[in-house]
Amino acid sequence: MAISKQTEIKQYAVLNCIFLLDNQDLSYKNIVLLLMYKNIVFKTNILLKMILSIIMCKHSSRVEEC
Repeated sequence: MAISKQTEIKQYAVLNCIFLLDNQDLSYKNIVLLLMYKNIVFKTNILLKMILSIIMCKHSSRVEEC
């Protein structure tokens, strides 16, 4: 079964986020990989937004907001 171009783009976006998470807390990366395995990632953009907010939060000086 062929995947749509939009799904393919989302897959690459998620993989890029996972590479960005390499220097972050490993538990976040495990959550992302689990969701990818369950095929939830490609049905919503919420996870991508969550990943980006985690990355931004980790690099923020306001840790208490995380």
